Amino acid sequence: MKKIDLLTPRFKVIADYPNSFFDIGEITENEFTLIDLEKYPHLFKKLGWWEDREIEELPQYLKSENQVFKVSNYFYRIHKLLFSSYDDKYDQEFDDYFLFNDYEPSTEEEYNEYLKNLKL
Repeated sequence: MKKIDLLTPRFKVIADYPNSFFDIGEITENEFTLIDLEKYPHLFKKLGWWEDREIEELPQYLKSENQVFKVSNYFYRIHKLLFSSYDDKYDQEFDDYFLFNDYEPSTEEEYNEYLKNLKL
């Protein structure tokens, strides 16, 4: 899945309302509706880019404010999606596991650029 697709805002229907054309649990993108879903947080939960996705949809690279990671493993633990990463600089996998709140999808190009800048 492309980075732009992963970052498109999505919303999960969490409550019913009169004349609703959504089903509870349905996921929709705000750009395809006539209403601004963010104005109704009691009806629509804004999802993080990683939430309610299959592991196969998740990117191979993630970035934080000052690092780009190559993901080695995605997994669930206590209903939380986590990931571990591989560091090419040290040729090792990190045993630390990270939550997604501080990360966004990245690309192989951004990762290679990050590695190049590390060597400078």
